[in-house]
Amino acid sequence: MSPEGVVLRPAEKGPRFGVVFCYNAGDYENLIAFCEESERIYREDGYRTILLRDLPPRGHAWSSPNNARFWKLLRSLGQEP
Repeated sequence: MSPEGVVLRPAEKGPRFGVVFCYNAGDYENLIAFCEESERIYREDGYRTILLRDLPPRGHAWSSPNNARFWKLLRSLGQEP
């Protein structure tokens, strides 16, 4: 993010690797907007991305199916298209 608060484009065009963006529904509105805008910009620049909305609060464990889904998505982002 620039000093003016603008989300910056990646230094190199993708696909270099997958990028996971995530937030909680109760986070600050500017943080949520940053995650959403960053995911869009990185995807446009060729990165494999995923945006995980409303992650559970800290200290709250995901269920086994959700944990497996997260790691499956993360592994798939690291694969070449």
